[in-house]
Amino acid sequence: MEFKDFLISEDKGYFAQRVADILSAVQDLNDSAENMGVRHMVSNAETIVNQIRRIIHTHWPQSEEDKLSVLQKCGVAIMKAIEEKDDLKAVLKACQENIEEISGDEGKPVNRLGD
Repeated sequence: MEFKDFLISEDKGYFAQRVADILSAVQDLNDSAENMGVRHMVSNAETIVNQIRRIIHTHWPQSEEDKLSVLQKCGVAIMKAIEEKDDLKAVLKACQENIEEISGDEGKPVNRLGD
């Protein structure tokens, strides 16, 4: 394996790990949303959006741009739901489905990312 191939694989694995972190946070928020107050749920959703922003503003290979645009759309949808007081739970569930698709496209199961 050449060094360039190693770096590309490393970037792809790191991106997949970051997406998996966001997916985990969204799933946890969806699971515990019924037992949370609105303020606490909004605070956690804003934290997820900040994580998405950090990922988007990091330099990634050109091949990840379509996945980054999906993440950006999820972040915008969450913030729009918060600002307009829409159904945040429904938006989070839709974002979870989109992020699951991105995570599945990476080709590695989430529990194998550290290998």
